[in-house]
Amino acid sequence: MGELTIPKNQPDDPPAWRPDPDRLTIMQHRISDPPRILTRSAGRSSCSIFTVPTTLAAANDGRAYRPQIVSVGPYHHGDPGLRMIQEHKWRLLGALLDRARVGLEDLLRAVQPLEAQARDCYSAAVHVSVDEFVEMLVVDGCFVVELLRIFGGFVVSEAGDPLTSLSWVYPFFLRDLVRLENQIPFFVLECLVEATREKGVRDGDGSGPGLPELVLRFFNNALQRPDDFVER
Repeated sequence: MGELTIPKNQPDDPPAWRPDPDRLTIMQHRISDPPRILTRSAGRSSCSIFTVPTTLAAANDGRAYRPQIVSVGPYHHGDPGLRMIQEHKWRLLGALLDRARVGLEDLLRAVQPLEAQARDCYSAAVHVSVDEFVEMLVVDGCFVVELLRIFGGFVVSEAGDPLTSLSWVYPFFLRDLVRLENQIPFFVLECLVEATREKGVRDGDGSGPGLPELVLRFFNNALQRPDDFVER
């Protein structure tokens, strides 16, 4: 191909066009600015928690993908419609800390080394500070762990606890905890289980079950199978 020839201006020609410098600067910034909606981590094997494309969510007004009573993870964090359960997360966290005899700072320190790895699990960028992200992982993660222990029969909840004494609540928790956009990385939950299991549950050796058994027992209730099915 020949070289591109730019004609020289003749005396009566208008001045050569030049791009607007402000717009040029904006374009250059956009070139260097990394994507925020679908991050580079979305193409890695470590990424496992995705947002649902708008075209799919619009098919049923997003109801199949949005949590109904509890948010877990960053995608629906702070949703005003989910504030009722958000308040109970702190109550259950306090009960867990007292029972397991661990400090809040201990849990934050245990999860903080996993912060970068946890961010990579989300396909969309999470625009919060390290401290805010770790706090969310601990609060939401401990809430999930407590639900698994309570509904699995490993922890006795307080008498009249509205989250566990009402029969209609469990199906809502069950559905919300399997929604694609409503997740905490499994390894974060494992970390929290290990950090709180030594004195946090009632069983024969005082250590309590690991996360896989907790999950199996939680969902086993929905299938109405006998408990010994999990032990096989």
